[in-house]
Amino acid sequence: MEYNLKEETENDSRGEIYWLYVFIFILGSMAIAGICYLMCGNNFYSFKVGNEPEFALDFKILMWSTMFGLDLIGLASYFMWLSRFTDNRPKKEILENFIPLIIHLVLFILWPLFTFGLNLPIVGCAILGANIIVAIYLVYRYFNSSIIAGILSSIWTLWLMYMLSTNIAFCLIK
Repeated sequence: MEYNLKEETENDSRGEIYWLYVFIFILGSMAIAGICYLMCGNNFYSFKVGNEPEFALDFKILMWSTMFGLDLIGLASYFMWLSRFTDNRPKKEILENFIPLIIHLVLFILWPLFTFGLNLPIVGCAILGANIIVAIYLVYRYFNSSIIAGILSSIWTLWLMYMLSTNIAFCLIK
């Protein structure tokens, strides 16, 4: 009887804070995207006409897809955080999952700073490559917490790999 009461209390407390944490994670990822957008400006992979690689998308589509793709990380982080309500998931492990997320987001902010702001695209490639390594580790951590968090973060990691190939082409053609 006491166990059912405790379970109902946990469910009620989760329902109260459900939307607050959705907004926190989504708005946090949108803030990171806004910072990156301001750093990119109009320099986001502007290839000369006829000189762009075959696989490159239009720079506006690429930029907005990247900025909105950060929302996948926000949603994945929310679903990973939501897994703390399961019985077998310790809170310490959930908090440890945020360490690679913070490293990932810091590296993602550094990438447009070096590539477009400081006009050092080779350094930007190295930062984006390091970011992909952290993102792969993040996918591993998120899959252990929640399958949907792992799927969303793996989609983002695949997009980062495409961005790295575009960044390398930008370095070679520029």
